[in-house]
Amino acid sequence: MNDAQNKYKNLVLEKQWNALSPEEEKLIALTARFEELKDKNLKLSKNLQPGRKSQKPNPKRTPNAKSNKKKDKEYAWKKVPPKAGQAHMINRDSKTYHWCPEHLAWCVHKPSDCKLKEQRENSINNSDQAPKDEKDIKQVAFSALEAILSE
Repeated sequence: MNDAQNKYKNLVLEKQWNALSPEEEKLIALTARFEELKDKNLKLSKNLQPGRKSQKPNPKRTPNAKSNKKKDKEYAWKKVPPKAGQAHMINRDSKTYHWCPEHLAWCVHKPSDCKLKEQRENSINNSDQAPKDEKDIKQVAFSALEAILSE
């Protein structure tokens, strides 16, 4: 028991007890580097927008809070679902609107043509193909970070 305790103390002092594997250390370093580059890229993209002369927002382009409230009231009817037995298609402002169960709103497109439904189905299918094992997840993340940093 003394030998085991001494070995444990030595491993703790040498920082080898519960130490990260070289792959885990590299993954952590790459993740930190990626976050650093992402922050720098975000700052640069804000400063280097084409045609931008100053950091101050243009008052003409800034949306007015009153006009937003007016639009919200104007289009509030789109969020009211049809009642039981009511038609799922209405004509309003010379347009035909259909109740879309995916958007939970009255939309110009038909529910069968809804792209949101396709996007949800695609994301579900992609998540089914995602790696399930922790080792696979680390490998995918590691290769993705390496590819991003090599560019």
